[in-house]
Amino acid sequence: MPGPTEPNRWFVHAGTAGDRDNNSTKSEHADGIANPWGGIEFKNGSIFSLLKKAGVKYRIYACDEFPNVALLDGVSRTFDVDDFDDFAEDVASESYDAAYTFIEPSYDVFREFKGGSSQHPLGSAKAGELLIKRTYEALRKSPIWASSMLVVTYDEHGGFYDHVAPPSARPTGSKGRATGFMFDRLGPRVPAVIVSPLIPKNLIDHRVYEHSSVITTLINLFNLDPLTPRTSSSSGFKHLATLDVPREDAPMALPDPMAGIMARSIKLTVADTVAEKPDAPLEDDPTGMIADVVNSGLVQHLEVTPTSEHPAIRERVKSLRTHGDALAYLKEVAVLVKQARQNAGVRRSATVRRHAGVVTH
Repeated sequence: MPGPTEPNRWFVHAGTAGDRDNNSTKSEHADGIANPWGGIEFKNGSIFSLLKKAGVKYRIYACDEFPNVALLDGVSRTFDVDDFDDFAEDVASESYDAAYTFIEPSYDVFREFKGGSSQHPLGSAKAGELLIKRTYEALRKSPIWASSMLVVTYDEHGGFYDHVAPPSARPTGSKGRATGFMFDRLGPRVPAVIVSPLIPKNLIDHRVYEHSSVITTLINLFNLDPLTPRTSSSSGFKHLATLDVPREDAPMALPDPMAGIMARSIKLTVADTVAEKPDAPLEDDPTGMIADVVNSGLVQHLEVTPTSEHPAIRERVKSLRTHGDALAYLKEVAVLVKQARQNAGVRRSATVRRHAGVVTH
């Protein structure tokens, strides 16, 4: 849609943004999340709930502790989201069992994205290229490469000019809460690269796709129930895989975008993060991403604490005033979530945990 980060991500996960035509704020999450763990709910659920209902396994990997996907109702940061550092080893296993894998980059929002891998200004585009390289190479060397499809895309256009007017789209049935937008038009174009040994080499496809096309592809592949009007009308990617025999000419390794300089790719944990503007008010958040990570922290905090503590936790979040306040809160939550994962026996991905004989639920 012609809007910011968060609503477009919901189209990837849920085929709709509900009535959210703008980014969420810290205060509305603290006031509005009513279900036990918290989380953003959509009428028909998300692709993750749809896959779960159909018995189709999925995995989620994140490059930092507070991914946006953890905001979704039904997605547990404790049990459902693994560290991207484990992805290469996991996917190399013959028992890798996920039919759908979602990978989210890191952001470094308290330093204006400078150390993140999301390719958001002011971050290094090279760091994002390194994430793509690591993902591709792990998949290329894995047992599932011959039947795989890797989709690399972005949430929105970043404000850059697009000379092609966005086309109309099937309305979702909702009305935007901030602008009254009827979700009846796509936004400016974003890049999409689709990699598969079952796709002819150097294919350029001119069909119109959108974020919901990811879900449409899964619905078509696994005969899932329809999710939203948009997933029923979007083009999927399945038809691109026209080859009967997988190609063998794809490279095993991609060029190093860092030119051997690894300093920019060192993982920055929230514990090591120092806010660039600690005294800046939380309202100084032009991208809305600080609010996103605070909200992700809130959902995770609610998940790992007794219900009796939730009112006080919500008040704590509502009382945050500065970047420094927010970062200090997230550092506390990260410790609590790490401890909860350890207490539950969650140390690695689902397959590794099962092989280790550890029960996590």
